[in-house]
Amino acid sequence: MWIRIPPSGAVERCAYPLRSLANASPRAANVSTAHYVVQRNAGAVRAGRSSGERSSSFLAVIIPTLSRYSPIAESHAARTDRQETQDNWDNCINIMFRFLARETYRLRWLWLLGGVIILAVSIWYGVNVFASLKDGGIDEPSSMSAREARLMAEKFPRSRASLVLLVTSKSWTTDQSEFQDRFLQLISKIEKDPSRPSVLTYCSTGSPNFVSRDKHSTFALIGLSGNQDAAYLRIRQATRPADLSVRIGGPVAADYEMNAEVEKDLPRLGAISVPVLAVLLVLIFRSLTAAALPLLIGAMSVLGAFTLTRLVCHFTDISIFAANIISLLGLGLAIDYSLLFVSRFRDELSSGESVANAVATSVNTAGASILLSGMTVALSLLGLLAFPEMFLRSMGIGGAIAVAVAVAASLTILPALLSVLGRKIDWLAIPFLYRRTAQASSRGWRALGTFVVRWPVPVLVASLALVLAAGYPFLHIRFANPGIGSLPEGFAARQVDEAIERDFPNNQTPEIDVLLTLQKPLTSPASMSALNDYVRSLQSLPNVRGVDSLTTAAPPLSADDLAALLDDRDDPRVSELSARYVGGDTTLVAVNYTGGAGDDSTQALVRAIRSVRPPSGSAALVGGETAELVDHLASLRAHLPAAIAIIFFTTFVVLLLSLSSLVIPLKAIALNTLSLSAAFGLMAWIFQEGHLHSLLRFTPGGALDPTLPVLIFAIAFGLATDYEVFLVSRIKEEYERTGNNTEAVVIGVEKTGGIITAAGLLLVVVVAAFGMSDILSMKEMGIGLAIAVFVDAAIVRTLLVPAAMQLFGAANWWLPFRRRS
Repeated sequence: MWIRIPPSGAVERCAYPLRSLANASPRAANVSTAHYVVQRNAGAVRAGRSSGERSSSFLAVIIPTLSRYSPIAESHAARTDRQETQDNWDNCINIMFRFLARETYRLRWLWLLGGVIILAVSIWYGVNVFASLKDGGIDEPSSMSAREARLMAEKFPRSRASLVLLVTSKSWTTDQSEFQDRFLQLISKIEKDPSRPSVLTYCSTGSPNFVSRDKHSTFALIGLSGNQDAAYLRIRQATRPADLSVRIGGPVAADYEMNAEVEKDLPRLGAISVPVLAVLLVLIFRSLTAAALPLLIGAMSVLGAFTLTRLVCHFTDISIFAANIISLLGLGLAIDYSLLFVSRFRDELSSGESVANAVATSVNTAGASILLSGMTVALSLLGLLAFPEMFLRSMGIGGAIAVAVAVAASLTILPALLSVLGRKIDWLAIPFLYRRTAQASSRGWRALGTFVVRWPVPVLVASLALVLAAGYPFLHIRFANPGIGSLPEGFAARQVDEAIERDFPNNQTPEIDVLLTLQKPLTSPASMSALNDYVRSLQSLPNVRGVDSLTTAAPPLSADDLAALLDDRDDPRVSELSARYVGGDTTLVAVNYTGGAGDDSTQALVRAIRSVRPPSGSAALVGGETAELVDHLASLRAHLPAAIAIIFFTTFVVLLLSLSSLVIPLKAIALNTLSLSAAFGLMAWIFQEGHLHSLLRFTPGGALDPTLPVLIFAIAFGLATDYEVFLVSRIKEEYERTGNNTEAVVIGVEKTGGIITAAGLLLVVVVAAFGMSDILSMKEMGIGLAIAVFVDAAIVRTLLVPAAMQLFGAANWWLPFRRRS
């Protein structure tokens, strides 16, 4: 059959026979689609058809469906103002979503059975993902500090303390026999461990540095090799005397405690955020059944992402902190997408559509927006693959997996659930909640949109001033790698570190390590002479307090005498010197400095040490805490442009293809970057300057982790583009229908303001829950993302973007080489 398209004045009458055909045969996807687009072209789009739906013109949808039947439709196609490439793109997208809508409804029980099977497998396999995740990974593997750490572990496996054992007695002092006997018994148990650890104490060295001011405490430095976590657990179990207080710190203990805390965080934070989300969803949907669906899809998304991440761990290392990103994005985006989809489905049912048509329309509109949003967020996260650090790459991979699973669940399991529930979606409605009409609920947003388009310049200037003021503290940002102070106060590793810093004054000598590999034998006089000259060069650098090395640790000897001393294996002094400074053909040089590890002067000292030429034929590697920070910042600066280019380019292409505009993608990139600068400024104001530290329960460190702004930028930029699509696609739809830019902006704000605000509020609840973590880096990330989402949803999308759209007018939709009728 063929359908004659009447003049525009009678287009709306065409909807009724088409609707009758659609209701008679719900599986007639072509008729259902034609009915929808005819209504849409006639200006009969209902108020619920908004909120981020994919905008495509009437002809771009109906012509691929009817062109083979209608010669008149062919004449319309010849006069379309879209490019042929855009026609083909829309046609492919429409075919894909029509197929998906038809099959999810027809095979709804099969989809649900598959969902139950996947959920069961995810519960069985995915929840154990933590066993496959790795710790660390913030350093660039090819950096000098990373190579120095690997060489140090190879040449001096026990020189750096893996564990610090702090032993305290309230009754005895360290010089009393009772204390010494029990302490030696404790050390004897440690030395019998299968890992054969090295142990340094005040008994073995006689050094007063191991004794506290009040002589009631001492500590032991324990070097581990092999499986350090297993050795730590055995030592912790063996060191529990009844008459001494024993606490274990050090890097291995800190890493173990932090990983355990991350595993505890997820269920605890879920217990905080899920009840709040449930209450908000009930208030939004006014029905317990409808409110339960987003939570169900969110849980499935998180567990499914855990399962895929565990599979990916067989091919590459994934950081344990990726579990937080997976939970955050999997739950947050799944709830946002479900909110959009369920709202559209309920609007379709309330307008009299059948369940099949409501599912089909929801998939074709809200589903397309969900796919577009997911692509944008996932591609932004994949920009983190430009960095060589395992931590950032893991966040990109884990986040992209979470987004992909959330999109897949929202486009398959959710439509199948709605197909089964149908009009029972409003079961368990809350009777005392006031059910407002669509017109009443959007009245406030229409008033705001009208105000913005009436005063676009003042609104734009005021919004920009507010955003720039919030971002001002970012100009004074300082970075430092997270230290022991970023751990919760209850962690034993932090307590041990603070006790040693407070009670052992002779141990406050920070070091920059230099590993010098000599070409000639280390015991030769020539090597000793070259080493002595190199050490003197280091001693002359500014901010150097002293240098510890073979030439400075031994009694004043000539190069020949020192070489002879090292050749004498029977001399007891040789074993001590060799254990500390000699590792085959490599020797350790420790540079002591004034100031803090993250100070600018100390970073300058690291660069100055690296600029000192080592002895001829030798190689020097400079490492340590400050060197790691210097290399970390250098790596971020080197790879950040590539990551930003990937994020900007993918965002630009996705928006260009979806909105058919060159101006809007460029404007979106600029405004997204501006809103993120405000979030970074507020992060610096809170965490660097220490404001609100008592409320948020953290210890200010005077600096931010340099990795977090990069991570937050990738995540928040994708989320901001997500909300951009929700708003601008609706404005574009109205502009194509009416040709009135002012009215299109007002309607866009009116129809999407509630959805964007609700989605932003739900996402803020999810990410802010991570701000309650006891781990400072997780707290900074959660609060930072919450601020970014709030600024974007409350200021940028409701004020800045509509004001800019009003000022640009028809230029918003400018695209070079667009063919006009």
